[in-house]
Amino acid sequence: EYAMRPDLISQSVYNNYLYAEIILKYNGISNPFTINEGDVILIPDLDSALQKMKPTGTGNKADQAEKIRDSYKYIDPLKRPNKNKITKKFDERQVVSSATTGSLPPNIADEGVSQITPRNGRVYFGEGVETCLQNGMSQSEFLASIINNKNSNS
Repeated sequence: EYAMRPDLISQSVYNNYLYAEIILKYNGISNPFTINEGDVILIPDLDSALQKMKPTGTGNKADQAEKIRDSYKYIDPLKRPNKNKITKKFDERQVVSSATTGSLPPNIADEGVSQITPRNGRVYFGEGVETCLQNGMSQSEFLASIINNKNSNS
């Protein structure tokens, strides 16, 4: 009944499920799903356990901001990363070899168009070739034109 349920253990001992973390911490359990039937669980005295706990989320926001500012003291603003020939060549590469201006523009769907099509018990993501056809073009004509374009660009 109490396997993998530290909240139920806390509820039965302390009459409150909120103290399950204390039981886990006291027993050194980091994964509550490892609690099995027959395991020996030590139950700490609630008052002494609460006294030893440090409250989280307390503190002055100015102190937290100052800690963040202090962490940047150790960063040298003049230091620049080294670039060797290989990384420079990689950064300056042309992403699409057949394109003249670099990368292709993003493919953005029209407003209100669904990207998911359920059909015959299956889910299709994105639209198929049949929606790309122009001027009554058949699928085979469309595929042939794509292949011809690819061959002419190569």
